[in-house]
Amino acid sequence: MTDAIRVLYVDDEKDLLEIGKLFLEESGEFSVTTIASAPAALELLNTEKFDAIVSDYQMPVMNGIQFLVEVRTGFGNIPFILFTGKGREEVVIQAINSGADFYLQKGGEPESQFAELSQKIKSAALRNRTENSLLKNAEELHAAYEELAATDMELRANLDELTLQQQALRESEAQKNAILDGITTNIAFVDKNLKILWVNKVAAESVNKSPAEMIGHTCHALWGDPTRPCENCPTLKVFETKQSEHT
Repeated sequence: MTDAIRVLYVDDEKDLLEIGKLFLEESGEFSVTTIASAPAALELLNTEKFDAIVSDYQMPVMNGIQFLVEVRTGFGNIPFILFTGKGREEVVIQAINSGADFYLQKGGEPESQFAELSQKIKSAALRNRTENSLLKNAEELHAAYEELAATDMELRANLDELTLQQQALRESEAQKNAILDGITTNIAFVDKNLKILWVNKVAAESVNKSPAEMIGHTCHALWGDPTRPCENCPTLKVFETKQSEHT
């Protein structure tokens, strides 16, 4: 682990706090903050973040189990190791039932004891970091999914709107064509070069063609004098682009 593991070590025996801090920090893997009571530790947890907590059991005002319950209630799943001289079975059961990650009994040769403690701290802190990382990734994936879902809904709404607009346009076009086809006057839609874009049936029938056959031809090639295209043309022309010459 690249970052030092921040450990909050709580014990009313100040000499043991100093020894534990020296042993744990010797490897460079831990940064240890010591504190002599559980109430003071709870105040510190309000302002600082730690990767793991090591706590004695028998302490004045608040014992290690009571401290653990307060930590779980107010600060979530910070890895918690109960490190105590009490070897009674009921204390072990209480610790596990209250959410302790490990229980380690004091006693024996300090170097091996703190070596075992350091392994338990690393194990608990690594597991907690991994779980938090997985949770963060899951939350980010969920947020990305929600964003994609919202975008998909927006795209579907836009597509539905476009489909409705296209349908309305087709209906409007069909209605326009039906109206213009019912008029007995020759009518042609032409571009700026007088090429036919659309004609009604009457105009097409006047030269014995279908409306589709008229598309692309110039109107004066079908009606009127090519030298004076608009003067003798028997067709009402609607220009796609406004013209100054043919109005």
